[in-house]
Amino acid sequence: MKKICALILSAVLALTMFAGCGQKISETKKSGAIDPANASSFKELYGSQLPAYLDHQYYFDGQEIPKAESNYHFLISFSELDSNVKMGYFGTCPLTEQGFLDLDAAFPTEDFATFGDYFIEYAESSIATTYILDLRAKEAGLTLTDEDRAAIDETIESVRNNQAAAKNMSLDEYLQLVYGPGMDEATFRMIVEKDRLYYACAMDYIEKNPVNVPNIRYALFYAMEGEATEAEKEAALMSANDMKASCGSVDDIPALAAAAQAAGIVKESNDIAVPKGKMVPDFEAWAWDESRQVGDIDVIYATYGYFVVGYLGTVNDSESALQSLSEIIDEEIQSGKHEVHTNEKFKKASSADVLVIVFFSLAAACIVAVIVILIIHSLKNGKNDQKNSKSGTGNGNKNGGKSGNRSGSKSKNRK
Repeated sequence: MKKICALILSAVLALTMFAGCGQKISETKKSGAIDPANASSFKELYGSQLPAYLDHQYYFDGQEIPKAESNYHFLISFSELDSNVKMGYFGTCPLTEQGFLDLDAAFPTEDFATFGDYFIEYAESSIATTYILDLRAKEAGLTLTDEDRAAIDETIESVRNNQAAAKNMSLDEYLQLVYGPGMDEATFRMIVEKDRLYYACAMDYIEKNPVNVPNIRYALFYAMEGEATEAEKEAALMSANDMKASCGSVDDIPALAAAAQAAGIVKESNDIAVPKGKMVPDFEAWAWDESRQVGDIDVIYATYGYFVVGYLGTVNDSESALQSLSEIIDEEIQSGKHEVHTNEKFKKASSADVLVIVFFSLAAACIVAVIVILIIHSLKNGKNDQKNSKSGTGNGNKNGGKSGNRSGSKSKNRK
């Protein structure tokens, strides 16, 4: 399953990564690469292995795709995958001596032989999804607005007059540094316009296909299952019950939680939409209880501790709508209605010396950051689902272990 919401974020990457002199590519790539302002070559940005995966002639439903465009998807996909690996989605993380994911390394499940094999399918699915959304946008009669075109013009001129000028490069030279040989202003504009169009398509789908889910207000009294002592659990429960008793309505929770958080009693507090399959089970079960009424307040235990929870009603959840759209697109790919392929073989990527670095899992990092309701559980589920899903899905849910993962466009060429 394609994580459409992450794809949409990468869709506007071309517009955001250059916006303003201060925004570096490293902010969006989140990889080990240096930013373009300090790079003297393409390999410095992406490592020595990536070029072996570029410049293949791809086709969508028999239509020839410009190599510079398919390269763009491979580059963006590599940046996402490199980032995901370093955030701990795959456990032990093999890196090249240049600090990038080693594409020759064995993949952690039997679905793929190497990370390179997975990367190919990841990138091919990005291409397929882009073209399918582009078709859907055209069928819906969606077009770029004057504001869209003005924003694209402004971005391109900013790159020309700032980033490119700072390196004494023409715009085309700078684009080739960032996106590889073959990229030029016309191709870059075409890619960004297509990105903006399928972004509009996704937003149009959300508007026309709303998905309402429970909206929960909560305050967490942290007492992690398997870690907290019985005394700590009892103290957390007592504090949670005291807060509930002080609440005249759900509107009282934020102020009470803020005071308790300042005192170090509450770990975090917020309002959160609760799509099915994305929260710890007990939290989700309370939210989706058919008897739930607006204004209900309760104390529940759910993995991370005791929660004071309040039911606010339902809210339109755009991510759930995007999940539905991703299922439609995935089905179109799996059924053979659309196909992305190349007839060219992938050569072995050049291997540099590999440093094996073990990163903390993102789940552990999130506990430290106390983002404990949505993120941690979804990533734990996502890691498990890697074993069951060759295509790799996302959306922060139990299929979401690989942020930005690509759907099931099946690669016909492996190294």
